[in-house]
This record gives sequence, C-alpha cells and structure tokens, in this order.
Amino acid sequence: MFSLTQQLLKGHRFAYNVQNITQAQSQHSIAKLTVDQTYQQVLAETASAYWNWVYQVALAEISQASVVVAEEALRVGEAKVEAGELAPVEGTRLRAAHVQAQSSALEAKNREANATDALLLLMGLASGEPIVPATEVGDITPLSLNIADTVATAMAQNQ
Repeated sequence: MFSLTQQLLKGHRFAYNVQNITQAQSQHSIAKLTVDQTYQQVLAETASAYWNWVYQVALAEISQASVVVAEEALRVGEAKVEAGELAPVEGTRLRAAHVQAQSSALEAKNREANATDALLLLMGLASGEPIVPATEVGDITPLSLNIADTVATAMAQNQ
C-alpha cells in the first residue's frame, strides 16, 4: 500500500511565501540602525577624546610652568642657604619640591601622549602624528537680532 499526502494550505497564503523576504528586510533595517548607532558612538567618543586631549595638553603646560617655578625657588633657596639666611633643611625641601615638580611634569607629559594616541586612533590616524587644537578657546560673540525682521520672516515662512 502506498500513501502520498500533501498539506493543501501550506504555501497557499501570500504572507507565508514572502516571510523569508520580510525577515531579511527586517534584519537589513536592524543592521542599518546598528551601523548608524555605531557611527554616532564613534563620533561621541572622538569628541570626548578630543576634549580630554586638549585638557591634558593644558595640564602638561601647567606642569612645565611649575617646574620653572620650582627651579627658580631652588636657585633662590640655595643662594639664601649659602648666605646663611635660610636653614639647610629648607634647601633640601626645595630640592624635593623641584624633583616632585619634574615628576608631575613627566606624568602629565605621559598622560598627554596617551590622550594624543587615543584621539589619533579614533580618527584613524597613525600614532605619533603631530596634531594641534583646531581653534583656541575664546569668548562667544553676542548675537543681536532685529526683532521686527525675525517676526516678519517667521510669519512669511508659516503661511
């Protein structure tokens, strides 16, 4: 005895026949949205890395200035110790402050280099390429509006 069966309704409806196409379109839309989300995340990370880099550059400059101040304080302190106006222990304290300032400057320089490399990596550039801030931080220019012209433009565009 031989038996052959077929599901008569399977594949009968249009939705069943195009379900793979519908699923593929849905997955494609999800993939496009994921790409857009990743793009926005990279932009945000790059902006954050840029401002971190600017901050680290400023810290490195401040640390270098503190080394110059510590060197001058050490020079004056050693002269006062030699003249007998200052206790020898103060000379030792000034030398320690100078070494601490140099150490802080070195750490700041390393943090600046790390921030630079992180920014270059996010921008897709090779490590060690020279970069400079795009613009100097400055004052915002005041915005003056002619109220009558603004109202007239708004009214004309809302008709």
